[in-house]
Amino acid sequence: MTTVLLDRLLSLDSSVFAHLTSTDLAAATLSLAVLFSYLVRRHRTARHVKTTNLAGPQSSNFIVGLFPTLVRSENPGAIVEGWVREHGRVFAVPTGFGRRNVTIADVKAANHFLARDTGVYRQTGFARVFMLNLFGNGILVAEDEDHRRQRKALTPAFSIAAIRGYLGVFYDSAYKIKSAWEALLDSGEPTIEVQSWMNHASLDDIGIAGFGYDFGALDGKNSDVVKIFHAFERPETSSWVSRILFLLGPVLPVLQRLPAKSNRMMRGIKTSMAVVADRLLVQGGRGAGGNLGVEEDKSMDKSIMGLLIKAEGASEGLTMSNEEVLAQVRYLIVSLTPRASADVVLDEYTVVRWLRNDLDQLNGTHYRSFYRPFPLTTTVPLTQWALIELCKHQDKQQTLRKELEAGGGDPTWDQLNSQTHLPYLNAVVQETLRLHPPLAGISRVASTDDVIPLSNPITTLDGTPTSQITIAKGTVVNCPVAYLNQAEEVWGPDAKEFKPERWLPAVEGGEDGLPESARMIQGYHHLFTFSDGPRLCLGRNFAVANFKVRSSQW
Repeated sequence: MTTVLLDRLLSLDSSVFAHLTSTDLAAATLSLAVLFSYLVRRHRTARHVKTTNLAGPQSSNFIVGLFPTLVRSENPGAIVEGWVREHGRVFAVPTGFGRRNVTIADVKAANHFLARDTGVYRQTGFARVFMLNLFGNGILVAEDEDHRRQRKALTPAFSIAAIRGYLGVFYDSAYKIKSAWEALLDSGEPTIEVQSWMNHASLDDIGIAGFGYDFGALDGKNSDVVKIFHAFERPETSSWVSRILFLLGPVLPVLQRLPAKSNRMMRGIKTSMAVVADRLLVQGGRGAGGNLGVEEDKSMDKSIMGLLIKAEGASEGLTMSNEEVLAQVRYLIVSLTPRASADVVLDEYTVVRWLRNDLDQLNGTHYRSFYRPFPLTTTVPLTQWALIELCKHQDKQQTLRKELEAGGGDPTWDQLNSQTHLPYLNAVVQETLRLHPPLAGISRVASTDDVIPLSNPITTLDGTPTSQITIAKGTVVNCPVAYLNQAEEVWGPDAKEFKPERWLPAVEGGEDGLPESARMIQGYHHLFTFSDGPRLCLGRNFAVANFKVRSSQW
């Protein structure tokens, strides 16, 4: 196999190599050596426990399998739906060098899988190295006791009490955007750049609420954080060596450590973010030595920054090292600044690119009639998808607008979270989360052998019926969130329709109209959008509360 690869490389035209640096060539050579070592090691470590032999799509590319197809797809959920139709709800997908990832498009299997995240199932080697290169050893990378310790230290910053205290910040951003948009519309501007405004609002909200620092993005300031994100390189502009290393990453994660251009860029951005993170920590009170005022000190105690500083200085219990603290700040900056999370961290999987295509289909009249009275959120994909859906469904837009206008005044935290005070707002939020999850799927690798139960029996590739599948240690398992959130066998024949009414009770005071199959989903409000189990999204209440606060103002 290595000889074949060498022959193919040598047959390339010399012009392909002309623009490569010596470092890129060294990385390519090391890649071949690592590949050969992997094949030898894989042959020697063959295990007795085997993953259930499952049917699935085929690939003619032995080296990368169907990985490029999944990465480049603008609608991964549709791909999974086609495979489910052909091969059943549990199937195997070739991803290169004989490896076959297992996809579990089955609610019972997904519940089992996510409940064992960080324990039996862990971050894949590719994801782990990628995140270490960009963020460092933070909560996304941590497993087992390290993950529990870091999560427990951060949880108070995202508690109900903490989110209640952030409402004022959310309202302030809503007022700023409302005033700016009204001025634009009154001046005759036919369209509004929603994504840009959402990016700025997200950065300001997390800056003030989490770090006690105003980035001033909504006021037009070009902060150091924004400048860092301009350094990200789009995949289509990267060298072919970097692309090869990326495509082979799921099979050989160590390739992400080689000194290729893209890998060096990621580490450089990590270093730059460390400078910003350090400054935020100092401004947030690190090293204050009791010099903060009583009220200021009290407000910092429950903030993200205050909790990180406290954990860094603790001698026992919920402690964090300096590297872990910096990793949390880096991640929060990137994840809540949509330009970066869309274009780099999620890249082709991101919904923001889909949004650009859909927004082009909406005319100026829809924009104008919609923007003046209606809300926005800080979670960019959620915000923009909600805008799109309500532009397409004017009747639902009017229903929501009437409910908000009837409320009068700024809703309190209790009113925003009441199932009876603003039921249609809650339904719109839930339906947007269901149809447009930020991540198409969740992939983990089994750290030990496991048996996953299934909702209904399947037939294996050798014709054996079974109601459970065996997962051997080292097998990558994927939970297709986007597919499960809108599968007809789970949600009914109208599963792909934007229908907030499904979340409303059939009779006053009764339960919502969800089918029993959807109620089997154990995630947040019967959705897998925020994952579930030990890695249930910490920021879910922050995102949803922000959406609802802004909605109440427009």
